[in-house]
Amino acid sequence: KKSKEDYFIFRILDILALNSKKTLFEVDKILWLFGTGFDNSSGKAIGGICSHTPKCNKCLLNGLCNYYKTGHGKS
Repeated sequence: KKSKEDYFIFRILDILALNSKKTLFEVDKILWLFGTGFDNSSGKAIGGICSHTPKCNKCLLNGLCNYYKTGHGKS
């Protein structure tokens, strides 16, 4: 079952796609690659920013991240 929050997130991503002149698929792929670090050219995980050992200090979005704000990602 989809929640209001799910719909809200979808709308934000849709607006981001429209304003960046990207497709929703491209926005999703960028976020997925950012989070997982999966390299489609080699087919291997290369360790993303948001991996099991996050690299919060390198992340340009850490000021918006609840994980970082709660002290989990600070070293």
